[in-house]
Amino acid sequence: MQQNRPYSIRQGGRQLVAGLSWRYLPVRGRRKIRQRLPAVQHTYHVVLTNDRTGDPGCLLGSVQLLPAKQGREKRYPLALVALQKMPPDSYAVCRLEEGLYWFIAKEGHGLSPFSDIPGTREETEHYLQQFLLLHRSDSQWQEFRSTSASEKKETFAGLTLDELLQDTPPLARKYRLKGTDNRYRLRLAGGLLVAGAALLSAVMWRNNYQQQQRIEAAQRYLLLKQQSAAADAAPPWSRQPSLSEVLSACQQRTGVLPIMIAGWD
Repeated sequence: MQQNRPYSIRQGGRQLVAGLSWRYLPVRGRRKIRQRLPAVQHTYHVVLTNDRTGDPGCLLGSVQLLPAKQGREKRYPLALVALQKMPPDSYAVCRLEEGLYWFIAKEGHGLSPFSDIPGTREETEHYLQQFLLLHRSDSQWQEFRSTSASEKKETFAGLTLDELLQDTPPLARKYRLKGTDNRYRLRLAGGLLVAGAALLSAVMWRNNYQQQQRIEAAQRYLLLKQQSAAADAAPPWSRQPSLSEVLSACQQRTGVLPIMIAGWD
């Protein structure tokens, strides 16, 4: 009997999913758990921990679902809804619809990883026999049945979906199914990081360029100011040409004068 056939229903603004694949992990922590998640698209997972027994591990449930049409739709495992009504060390068979049944078992105060399996009546009967045969020595299992099923003398399914969902409290946020495939988010975050780094580099280059321009303008202003101050401090005659310059200019402008000696013709 295969376990990879999820069954989904909508109830009270949430989607409940039956048929998750459960396995025990001897580790905890988000990073360590993500390293053991299957790299398959459209896979959702939930992590269950049993703090009563002090177990350092956890139960990992995963299922492959289509993306939600309404954005971030709230999805929860249907098994956690059933565990709220079942006593410890018990199992139940719930009729989901005509010809489809669902096997669920509660081991101690937590979910049994060998349950949460939908299938036909023949498949469910076969799996139930195997489950009781393999777990006969572990604990004394008892079947959980509703009052209406006992009154109707139902021989196989002790629960119906309506009875299971009746008066069920809401599940905590930590039990919501989370998307495993985050490659699109990682690519988006990486693109935003690169764009932000490029924008920051451009802003820093522009600020450095403007700062350099301001420094050069200030240096030119100080140089002109120093030259103007030195010119103002010089004596007035320093601005006039020297005597040698005046004589040289006169010699260039005057021609050769004739020499006249008295008494000579």
